[in-house]
Amino acid sequence: MKDVKIMFIAVEVAALIGVFMLAFSNNLDEEGEFFKSVYIVLCAILAVVMQKEQQAIDWEDNYEEK
Repeated sequence: MKDVKIMFIAVEVAALIGVFMLAFSNNLDEEGEFFKSVYIVLCAILAVVMQKEQQAIDWEDNYEEK
């Protein structure tokens, strides 16, 4: 489960980087601004969901490997 937790953290970081990159991009027309706002909201929601899911996973494995 540690691998899954690390992957969730990586997706969360990537979503936050996406929010920052989209927030500071410019030179878009009116329609582009709308879709940029939609992508920012979706990336922010993804980051929150990934954080919630990865916090539900313990760092210690609850099972013994054989």
